[in-house]
Amino acid sequence: MLIMSQDKRQIINFNRTSMLWIDDNEINKGNKNYEIYADGELIATYQTEEKAENVLQEIMEYYNQLKRNSVYAMGDDGFTFEEKFYYEMPED
Repeated sequence: MLIMSQDKRQIINFNRTSMLWIDDNEINKGNKNYEIYADGELIATYQTEEKAENVLQEIMEYYNQLKRNSVYAMGDDGFTFEEKFYYEMPED
């Protein structure tokens, strides 16, 4: 699965990524952004930790659903598969 970064300037191969994580980044006297990184590359920024956590959860769920559908589609003679094979990081 591919992941398109929030700024649409990076494509990350999720299958080759060893780690996705959230890091808090303090800006302007106590305000924080919560940034999501993939192997050290910033791929998205959110105003709340909850939003960043929800996005990571969504990626995991999307990947699991994609894998499950791939197995079902392999049993189909026509190999019909409607889902896209990429995830786009949502805006904040």
